[in-house]
Amino acid sequence: MQANSQKLGTFSGVPARAPNLKLVARTQRQLLWLILIMIGVQLWLATAPRTMNAGNTGQTLLIASGIASVIVQLVGIALVVRMASAEGSHWSTCVLYAILMLVPCINVLVLVHVNQRATTMLKDRGVRIGLMGVPRRQMEMLEDGRCRGCGYDMRGLDGARCPECGVEFPLAYG
Repeated sequence: MQANSQKLGTFSGVPARAPNLKLVARTQRQLLWLILIMIGVQLWLATAPRTMNAGNTGQTLLIASGIASVIVQLVGIALVVRMASAEGSHWSTCVLYAILMLVPCINVLVLVHVNQRATTMLKDRGVRIGLMGVPRRQMEMLEDGRCRGCGYDMRGLDGARCPECGVEFPLAYG
């Protein structure tokens, strides 16, 4: 029981809820895009002042870039909290991630850490991970009660062996 609760994510020995794999996979894809956007915005902010003149257009673009940076930060906080919740983490983990997302440079490390946790969780459950997360076809197989091998609906079936592809899973299907 103790080893199982540690896999799900615990706080003070209290087991968290089971992860929602489809939400983890979907949020991971969004996190990967956000990491790329965040890097792009930071590069733009680092190079923009040198390339713009001091006119009104330059100031307007700089203000727009700052607003875009804040929006990316807020989206990042929302995605990290959603990912931690989908993984079944304790609420205190969600709060810690949200606070760390406010710290420059640390926020990218938090995104990478959360992405790595999601990748490990999905791979441990037999899900293939591509460059930008779980492929769309395999994401459909992550619904509750579906075979992880072929996507066959196993709800209401006895046993944990898929009648379609023969893959055996230790998890019970509802």
